[in-house]
Amino acid sequence: MIRVDDLLKARDTISRLFLRRRDTAKKAATKSEWSAALERNDQAYFMLVFGRFEEHVNAECKTLIAAKQAAPNLLDRRCWDTLDIDKLEFMRKIALLTMKGHREYNRAYDIFQTVPEQHRAW
Repeated sequence: MIRVDDLLKARDTISRLFLRRRDTAKKAATKSEWSAALERNDQAYFMLVFGRFEEHVNAECKTLIAAKQAAPNLLDRRCWDTLDIDKLEFMRKIALLTMKGHREYNRAYDIFQTVPEQHRAW
């Protein structure tokens, strides 16, 4: 399981602070600035949560690839020997762990598409 409760708690604490500042602001421009800060805060915490998900995916892929590379039969391990986890694109890693086109893969794909292109390190 991926632990994100610490991130969610921190996000909620900061969001409450930003909301109070926004709600007590006198000027519309200041209220707008605090609303924008809330949105950026949500985006930042989304990236942190997604980062934890990516770490989990990487760990699961490494475990799977290592197990397949240890297969006693050369034919069973041959294609797995060519895989380099560091060079695989994120959605290819997801495809190794799920059935491409099924619910879990599609959900990961949908979430991945919300990550701005410039923030995709994979």
